[in-house]
Amino acid sequence: MAKADVITLAQVIAGGVADEVTLGDFYDEAQLALADTEITVETHIIAVTAGEPSYPYPTNAMRVLTAFFGARELLQSKLNALEVASRTWSGATGTPVTWIETHEPERTVHLYPAPDTTSAGWFPAVGEPFGLDYPSDRLILLTAEEEVAPPWLDLPLALASLVDEFRRESDHRDPMVSAAAVRLAKLIRNMGGAP
Repeated sequence: MAKADVITLAQVIAGGVADEVTLGDFYDEAQLALADTEITVETHIIAVTAGEPSYPYPTNAMRVLTAFFGARELLQSKLNALEVASRTWSGATGTPVTWIETHEPERTVHLYPAPDTTSAGWFPAVGEPFGLDYPSDRLILLTAEEEVAPPWLDLPLALASLVDEFRRESDHRDPMVSAAAVRLAKLIRNMGGAP
């Protein structure tokens, strides 16, 4: 189901008393928590261009969990750390060793240094566990995805959204309903084999 459908399901379960905007925020938090269980992680292999440091977030990516250049994991850094390390950091080229997340003009992954090679046109299929066969000339992003949760997780996501909705201070606060939603969501996830 799409986010709107899961929120509608949560509203039905809540008897219509839940705040739809707040439920949307709680749904996003539940999706991020789900991403930490590695159920909704996707791998994106991105061709790079020599001298180009910025690459847009893949569609549906909520966040980048980690990045690789070839078989080497890149460290995530902060902009101010790069500025302290070198005043000319943005013009450097070479083999990327770190990345930062930027939001100008859109969410991007900015590599440092910028790659000094352009990706070849063809690469073999990736399938080796632990990424041992990642192409050496490409950016690989592991991302938490927004809309790729298996359908059987729609009800646990709706329930997880309701947990915080019924915990927060409101005219419909009900800790017992919140606790029941936690137990039921966990039961369904366990039945499906998810942590």
